[in-house]
Amino acid sequence: MLQSLCVINLPPERKLPDSLIRSDLFIIETCQRNLIVGFNQKPLLACQVAPEDYTRRVGVDAYQYLLEVICGLKSKMLGENEISGQFKTAYKNYLQHQTPNSHIMRIIEKLFKDAKLIRTEHLRCIGQQSYAGLSRQILLSQENWNQTLILGSGALAADLLQALSKNGKIFICARNKARIRDLAETHQVEVIPWEERESRLAEFPFIINTIGTETTLYPSSFFQKWANINPYGRCFIDLGSPSAIDQALEDEKCLYRLKDIFAIGKELDAKKEQKIKSALVAISTTAEKRIQTSQFNLPYGWDELMFA
Repeated sequence: MLQSLCVINLPPERKLPDSLIRSDLFIIETCQRNLIVGFNQKPLLACQVAPEDYTRRVGVDAYQYLLEVICGLKSKMLGENEISGQFKTAYKNYLQHQTPNSHIMRIIEKLFKDAKLIRTEHLRCIGQQSYAGLSRQILLSQENWNQTLILGSGALAADLLQALSKNGKIFICARNKARIRDLAETHQVEVIPWEERESRLAEFPFIINTIGTETTLYPSSFFQKWANINPYGRCFIDLGSPSAIDQALEDEKCLYRLKDIFAIGKELDAKKEQKIKSALVAISTTAEKRIQTSQFNLPYGWDELMFA
């Protein structure tokens, strides 16, 4: 099974059409990459892009690459754990198909099992280098920080709610009403209705945005109003990709963009370098063991898989 595994890696700006999301392909889209996972030539045929626009991995190399991605070792912020949650969400969505591919399911479930073991044995105590963890560190350095507004309702927003649960009052605002209701009930936070955002957001001195969009949601006029209302202490952390902030505000004080988060994380990378080296060795060994085991435990339906 693993010998026929194929992973196509596309840049994040290469958006995938909805028609690709079907039962014989597992797809995950993040701010750093888009991955198409399947067997043999199916991911490549579905991709239909020029060779210079993607990278392709097969067999044990594909499994090792996916394991490194899930463990956060292919992220700009090494060791971050948000990607694990994104994989789990993508897999949950994949299982909603009427006929999900059982071979893909086995691969993904083995990846989760192996990733958990590697994180436990080799990457313990570096989880604070996540987007949520570093955002919390930034806020901890701010004077008068006692409440936070989180914009968005995705996996990153949920991670932030968890990371900030013991640090003052938390508010959340997003378009998805059902998702917001679930998050509010789970984490006991107050909801700011999406329809009231233009009139109310500027009153919050500490804001974290997780919404990525090509549309400018926070123009210069918002930041002027925000600064006037909060002249003695404020902080806006933008984790959205693409950024929803007016690009003219590059040097705006009290504004942290993704590149600033990456820079902070890079400073701390040296401290975890040895753990990461150990994890990479373990990942390589695990992938080799998986490929060897699969050679002697071929699943039912192997003949169909080989010629898929």
